[in-house]
Amino acid sequence: MTVRLPVAAGLAVMALLGCADREEPPACTPSKGTICTVVGNGDPAFYGDGGRALRAALYQPLEVLPGPEGLLFVLDWSNHRVRQVDGHGTITTIAGTDGLGDGPDGPALTHHLNHPVGLALDAAGDLMVAAWHNSKIKRLKRSEGLLLDFCGSGRRAYFGDGRPAREADLDLPSSLAYDRQGRLVFAEQGNHVIRRIRLDGTLETIAGQCIVEQSLTPDGEGLGAAHCEAAEVPRRCSDGLDAAGRPIASDKRYCGTVAPKDVSSVCENPCSAAFGGDGGPATSARIASSSADPGDRFVLDHDDHIFLADTGNSRIRRIDARSGVITTVAGRGDVRMASGGYSGDGGPATDADLNFPSDVAVAHDGTIFIADTYNHCVRRVDPQGVISTFAGRCRVRGDTGDGGPPSEALLKKPYGVALAANGDLYIADTNNHRIRVVLGAATP
Repeated sequence: MTVRLPVAAGLAVMALLGCADREEPPACTPSKGTICTVVGNGDPAFYGDGGRALRAALYQPLEVLPGPEGLLFVLDWSNHRVRQVDGHGTITTIAGTDGLGDGPDGPALTHHLNHPVGLALDAAGDLMVAAWHNSKIKRLKRSEGLLLDFCGSGRRAYFGDGRPAREADLDLPSSLAYDRQGRLVFAEQGNHVIRRIRLDGTLETIAGQCIVEQSLTPDGEGLGAAHCEAAEVPRRCSDGLDAAGRPIASDKRYCGTVAPKDVSSVCENPCSAAFGGDGGPATSARIASSSADPGDRFVLDHDDHIFLADTGNSRIRRIDARSGVITTVAGRGDVRMASGGYSGDGGPATDADLNFPSDVAVAHDGTIFIADTYNHCVRRVDPQGVISTFAGRCRVRGDTGDGGPPSEALLKKPYGVALAANGDLYIADTNNHRIRVVLGAATP
């Protein structure tokens, strides 16, 4: 029988047993065409701040963001922290604590987070953090060490288009990026939409729809399908107020009341997942997400086209920045998750099977890298649209291969991929609790 200790107790026991002195992985000098671990020793724990990144413990890292001056920013998901690796290979925490929750604006190192999943750098060098279970986007002012609420009330719902970002209701923001105009674009996993903060600070939805397929009023009458208008749904939380007069978060997915026979009130219910809209406006499309695992992350290419990992639909989709038209560029979308879903190498990417693709990166020449998470591999789509396996051996999980070709390595549920400006590909090898890199994976 396996006994699971609380995180704090478990870390204390591991320290007593000497786990904090665990040796770093065998030396692997990164070189072009090989895969190497650059952060994490494989322990699912938290320790190592102030020391070498290879000796540190991560706990299910989800995303890595290459930054300026050789910095790497790592989302240490199950440690509820944002960590930084400097150009000398030293790791430190820059936001979050061992406490789980939320907090008022203030010092980043005493601010609780709840499973942060996405990062973006703004023009000032501050980090934007998609605080997943907080249903907020936060700004980390790195020079001052402050973490500030930026977008979202903390209530899990769909509300706020046309209003200031701080007044909006979000549901599981999972990914974010700045476009060339300086607007913050972000995906909401729970609402199956992509939204954008205009330069005047107000919100708009630019892809997907919040549609409730079926809802019942309190008297049991079926309302059928209804489109949720984000700016028209009232909220009234009934879980009480804290000492500062703010609504107390609840375990309920949404808080509020449903007015009998009021169709707009169905927006208090979860938005439904679906697929649709290819070849038409992205605002009329349907997107499918999972609320159980992080996914639905996207990247903007150098022309601001959006490449979205439409995780629940097992597809990678592209939204044209000029026309707003959405299309599928990889994945057939008819995968039965229980039996896997891997096929297509050597053929058109649109005929391939993916299995919970959760992240995507795009090179300057149009090459696409896909975190094919439940297949335990990274797939590659070349500029001609042909798919292949780039890293890992699909459908085989493991933790080997450093120093060799990436296609011969083994990964375990990689949730994140990111390209540096020089073409190096970073992989968040999530369930191996490591960050790995393949130098020169793409032409810059």
